[in-house]
Amino acid sequence: MMPLHRLLAAGLLGALGTQVSAQDWPDWILNPPSGPELHAGDCVESSGSVGIDRQQATARARLALAQQIEVRVEAMDQTWESRVREGQAQQLASRFVSASKQVVATTLQGARPVRTEVVKSRGGNLVCVLVALQREASEQLPGDIIRTAAAPVDAATESMLVARFRQAAVARGQPATRP
Repeated sequence: MMPLHRLLAAGLLGALGTQVSAQDWPDWILNPPSGPELHAGDCVESSGSVGIDRQQATARARLALAQQIEVRVEAMDQTWESRVREGQAQQLASRFVSASKQVVATTLQGARPVRTEVVKSRGGNLVCVLVALQREASEQLPGDIIRTAAAPVDAATESMLVARFRQAAVARGQPATRP
């Protein structure tokens, strides 16, 4: 199975409609760095205004980052639902989902562009941006979601939720955060 970042890059190649050969793409778009930080990149067709293009590519890269985090949070959510008591399941699961959205939105504000590059192609230039969510923010994310949900969580369940968050990243070919 092709890793998620390669599928996204392949979709990006077709969606932009420009004629860019594989060797023209920055390696960091096709193979985002791995490690304790979460990374995502995206490109937009150049409009001639680097500032606007950079903002648009940054917004799209943040969206790609949000999708990576969403996969991880979904894994936590499924684990959470299977662990709560039947009488409280719907109320607690609803609180957990709401907390997840709130924490992820807040966390993504900390994602910063770490690289920008203009790629020349036969159909025009592309502006590519790589964003990163710092290690501390990515490592705190699972715990922040659990605390924000304000639901009783025992130590074993919390450990399981954090483990599922990290496993989801590995299962999708994304870098996992360090323990």
